[in-house]
Amino acid sequence: MERDIAGNPPVTGRLMPARAVQISTWAELDVGQRARYARYFEANTQGPLTLGMPESEAAEALRQEIGRAFERLDLHLPDLAAELRNLVTQIVICSAGDRNPSFAGASTFYIWGAIFMNPAAYGQGLEVIEGLVVESTHALLYGLSQGNSLLGEGAAGEAGGGDVVHASSVDAVFHAAVVAARLHHVLRQLIERRALDGAELARAKELSGRTLQRFTQCNDELGDEQRFVEEGRRVLRKTRQLMLGSAVQAA
Repeated sequence: MERDIAGNPPVTGRLMPARAVQISTWAELDVGQRARYARYFEANTQGPLTLGMPESEAAEALRQEIGRAFERLDLHLPDLAAELRNLVTQIVICSAGDRNPSFAGASTFYIWGAIFMNPAAYGQGLEVIEGLVVESTHALLYGLSQGNSLLGEGAAGEAGGGDVVHASSVDAVFHAAVVAARLHHVLRQLIERRALDGAELARAKELSGRTLQRFTQCNDELGDEQRFVEEGRRVLRKTRQLMLGSAVQAA
């Protein structure tokens, strides 16, 4: 039986009917929500993130593009569309302060079901699908790890050559590997199902190559799957199996 990247059966027939995804701008959240969401991101140990309201026309354009992205996925990749709707219940369109000029999107275990997207980082069509895949994959990993490290107890510390291994840096590589693999897989499916043409097709082919290279690099860094907790081992094993065919074709 085919399984998803978390090792589960396909969503068709497995999950309850997906709810509609709520799409809100930062300004449309009530004061309490904004305060609660801001608190989690401003306390981020990897660097505080200050969220705010983007330009209204850009926010509305992204809202429309997200709707169109789901319509395209419903048509071409319905299992993925259903999975996204079950992982993501709210999309918040927001911007970041001057301290975070490269901010594209974010998620956190502590605001489960919500992802945050910056309209300045996305154009149209395929770019928005990419953003949904990337942010939902981060959300999936945060959920599977329940906000904790994916590295097993005792696996952090001193590595060979006197290098110090920090759990947070290994988790970042783990996320990067799975995100690259998942995005690569989606792009290849869209290409194979002739869902793209013109500039989007060219972009998908180029990006699928880069995501394969990115996965390979991160996978080499991750090493033995036994370093990770059970959920991490399961995801990494499934991800490696998923990418094996792509690696063979590229060789």
